[in-house]
Amino acid sequence: MFCGKCGKEMPDGAVACPACGAPTDAPTGAAPTPPPQPPKAPVSKGKVIGFSILGVIVVLILGLIVWAFIPNDKTRIEDELYRIMEEEYNASGDLFSVEKISPIMKGEIEEGKANVYVFTIRTCGGDLQSGVAVVSKEKDKDRKIEIAHTPDLFDQIEALNLK
Repeated sequence: MFCGKCGKEMPDGAVACPACGAPTDAPTGAAPTPPPQPPKAPVSKGKVIGFSILGVIVVLILGLIVWAFIPNDKTRIEDELYRIMEEEYNASGDLFSVEKISPIMKGEIEEGKANVYVFTIRTCGGDLQSGVAVVSKEKDKDRKIEIAHTPDLFDQIEALNLK
């Protein structure tokens, strides 16, 4: 059993604390009571601010990582060019590389509207050729990419009947 005033241990059944002399309220044979716990030290404002700043930085970094992996229109157009070359023309993507994709008209694509892009490819011979891509959105569907004007390389491959 422990003293309720000073917290020192007392023998069971003691009428008063031997250390401070305070009377006990417990009857003889009562279960020992634990000593009072010291109060917890308050957390400093500096630690709270530091952890808050750290949390914001972690959230921003995670947001940037997620944002980096979300495909944008330029990535979609580039992927579509390589897909067209491989699937529609049965030709290797080694015949060209995408150099630049620039918006002509750009904004948030609303239903029934489109963004127009000019793209430039470099052929395996080193020539630069341009084309036009249209990115549109139809009702309740994902964005649709159409190549409105193909580079000369695509026409040359088609003329060779590589299909």
